[in-house]
Amino acid sequence: MTPKPQKRSSPADWRVGNVTVCIAALAEGGEKIVMASDARASFGEFSSDRGVQKTFR
Repeated sequence: MTPKPQKRSSPADWRVGNVTVCIAALAEGGEKIVMASDARASFGEFSSDRGVQKTFR
């Protein structure tokens, strides 16, 4: 019998609820901040992947 290939896990498989991403770091000796985030917004049963802008310049 051939074994089934392993399925790659994702955050949805971890059962931790809605997961969003925000990463930040200091640069140039702490003079600047570099940030990246997703654009997902969730409110109860409604969610949107492009519903809000979380970072501003």
